[in-house]
Amino acid sequence: MDDGYTMVQSVTNALSETAGDYLGDITEIWVDSKLPDNIFKEIPIIKTLAFGNTVIKAIKECHEIRQVSQFLLAANSACINKTRREHYVKVLNENPKQFEKELEYVMIVVTNYLESEKPQMLGRIYLKRLDGEISWEEFSEYASMMNQLIPNDVALLKEEHHVRKQSQSRNLLRLVALGLMYEQDSPNFPDGDNNTIKDDETSFTITEFGRNFVRIAL
Repeated sequence: MDDGYTMVQSVTNALSETAGDYLGDITEIWVDSKLPDNIFKEIPIIKTLAFGNTVIKAIKECHEIRQVSQFLLAANSACINKTRREHYVKVLNENPKQFEKELEYVMIVVTNYLESEKPQMLGRIYLKRLDGEISWEEFSEYASMMNQLIPNDVALLKEEHHVRKQSQSRNLLRLVALGLMYEQDSPNFPDGDNNTIKDDETSFTITEFGRNFVRIAL
């Protein structure tokens, strides 16, 4: 494989049997080497501000390294045996130019996620991309959609059906907008009456897109 494919080489190395031993600790090791001694132990806020851009830059870099390492760790953890590891390495090396472009996109996406769970989910989804179970377009749709998820959404998606009063459906309506659920009935107004607002119970059910996301990402 061409040495210029940095992303592909990084992922193939991260799939090694021993990589999981250090990926989980990489963020803490990096923080210890970059941040000034005792900066967050002494505080107060004035001391933090005194370091200005140094601290802000360090926190940002720490976040990016944590997110990328979580993506790689999830991919590594899913490789439960030597056969699977060799399969993914083979797939990546067969078309390194294509996968280099894809992984560059992935690195941008995961470093923009705020929660550390999302890179782990995306790592598991990307392996399905390498398996050929989903297309690059489908993977990109999942990656974009996940940026809009909030922590409680995962618990909602684990139940395939919900019944709520319309005025209490805010979180479910957001999942509808993301294509993860659909509303089965929503009679907001009685027939012929546009002034009387109803607040009846309505039902929400997971979509095929949402069901597949739960199956491969969670």
